Amino acid sequence: MSTLASLPACMVRIAQLQQNPIDRSALLQAVADVKQRKPRSVKQTINALGRVLNVPQPRWFRKPDPANMPLLAHNPLVGWFVVRGQNAHGKWIIETWVEEQQKFAESTSDRPT
Repeated sequence: MSTLASLPACMVRIAQLQQNPIDRSALLQAVADVKQRKPRSVKQTINALGRVLNVPQPRWFRKPDPANMPLLAHNPLVGWFVVRGQNAHGKWIIETWVEEQQKFAESTSDRPT
């Protein structure tokens, strides 16, 4: 499983896009707690994080739907990222966390998965 380094940044970004407040300290502590549990899959990671944060369990989608944006996504090669929506050309708008620059980089993709 990939590193959890970009997960808190992506979750904060989604909260910002949804205009929801988020307790960053609680989020960082929850990610640290989940990391100690050594989940074996992305789904186990997110489900455990939801339990630790005491929030409703997430809905899982087989493929992204523009009606359900923004969403958190994971790719074994890229790690965690945010899918913001689809542009007029049908490409997905994604944001990936760039650790060295401490900011998100926007790009497009035919497939966010």
